[in-house]
Amino acid sequence: MAYSKILIPLDGSDLAEHVLAQIDMIADPRARLHLLSVIGHDRAERVNASLTTAGQAFAPISDPWLQSAFDDAELVQARQRYLEVIGEPLTARGYWLTETVLTGNVVETIVNEAHDGGFDLIAMATHGRTGLRRLMLGSVTQAVLGKAPCPVLVLPPLPEADRPAHAADAATASTI
Repeated sequence: MAYSKILIPLDGSDLAEHVLAQIDMIADPRARLHLLSVIGHDRAERVNASLTTAGQAFAPISDPWLQSAFDDAELVQARQRYLEVIGEPLTARGYWLTETVLTGNVVETIVNEAHDGGFDLIAMATHGRTGLRRLMLGSVTQAVLGKAPCPVLVLPPLPEADRPAHAADAATASTI
């Protein structure tokens, strides 16, 4: 089945980007692909909660300097440029491409974007964390699977030799 409206969340990692290398197998040739990057507040909130739970009087998200770091316009612009660079090959192959950078809770933002945009598929990678690392860091993919309003295609990490070049390197090189 070829999908015509696909949401592709990207976190800037080469693991997430390998979804793009396989898009031709799942997308209609004239599909609308929407690249989404979420600048997450939830990681800082988890750190805050875990430290508060441990009895520490530490609230990083309430610090105005740290909060402004999450809303930094330069970070949003860098993420937007990243999405534009990584999307160029998709546009060249004939896909209709849109890019969005949002801030907020990563899982809720992905789910809301899928719902509001009426997407028929979310295509995303998993970092392949297991055991304690998965328990401590959580799993965005797992949470999206449980809340998504549409099917979610989850691709595991490719072997190191098969991974595509990291687009962030290309974005940096093009601005130098």
